[in-house]
Amino acid sequence: MQCKPFMLWRPVPDNSFFRACVSGDEGVFHVEMDVESSVQPTKKLTHAQLVKCPTAVPSAELVPINKGDHFLFDLVLNITSDPPADKPVIVDLRIVDKDNNIVQVGDGMGGKRPAQCTSQFTKATGTKPVGIVVVAVAVK
Repeated sequence: MQCKPFMLWRPVPDNSFFRACVSGDEGVFHVEMDVESSVQPTKKLTHAQLVKCPTAVPSAELVPINKGDHFLFDLVLNITSDPPADKPVIVDLRIVDKDNNIVQVGDGMGGKRPAQCTSQFTKATGTKPVGIVVVAVAVK
């Protein structure tokens, strides 16, 4: 699913991890993310952390989500010039379990959907950076 400017993922299973990964030509973009939590101090994930794209769980670039946690993930991406045609800027946001499988959350209609979105950018953002906010609420 394409990332929307605002997404709500709930209920997130206990012992999950939020993973943000941004890839592409690092010379054409800058990205940061603020992480607000109901149970942990505010944290900022830097450009270097977000382009590392962790594959192992747990990892320093992953944010653990435990029973009763509420999180707000606020990603800001500025693409300073058009990426090369063969190397678009890709944002991948997901919540995974301890085995790195994408978790399922409610779809608002009684069903389930994956807690994951991916967006691809092929143009510079100019003076309006891309903002994506994810609210994640863990099972109590």
